[in-house]
Amino acid sequence: EQVPPSSSSSSAPLHSGPQCISASSDHSRPRRGLRSRRLERRSKDAAKLLLLYDENILDNDPHRDSKDAAFAHSYLNRVCEALQDVPGQVEEFVSLLNKFELVADGQEVVLLFRKLRLILGHRTDLLRDFAAFLRPDQALQCGLVSC
Repeated sequence: EQVPPSSSSSSAPLHSGPQCISASSDHSRPRRGLRSRRLERRSKDAAKLLLLYDENILDNDPHRDSKDAAFAHSYLNRVCEALQDVPGQVEEFVSLLNKFELVADGQEVVLLFRKLRLILGHRTDLLRDFAAFLRPDQALQCGLVSC
């Protein structure tokens, strides 16, 4: 007696429930791994974001001095390049920088900045970047930042 293949009892175990469940559970494992990696990445991102709210972030930077020196060096090179065709301007600029270190506040800073503006002329990028060398209140008095 022949049994048709569709009704054969030997084909039933091939499509049984446990095989399908094991296949689907294997498929879900990478998702759990992805999910945990995403959560871990979000946690790291949140920690980095919290660092941005630290009021002392600049003071706590261990490389701050070297970064400041590199910025100052780069700024001075840009000024020298801008003033190279005008005799005596680089020396006048450096002399003016020394005076900035000696003045206290108020009108003295504003007067020195006006002289600096005359030396640098149309180089508004150099004038704007000079704000990095001033305290916030001095930069405000010179019109380099707004409230």
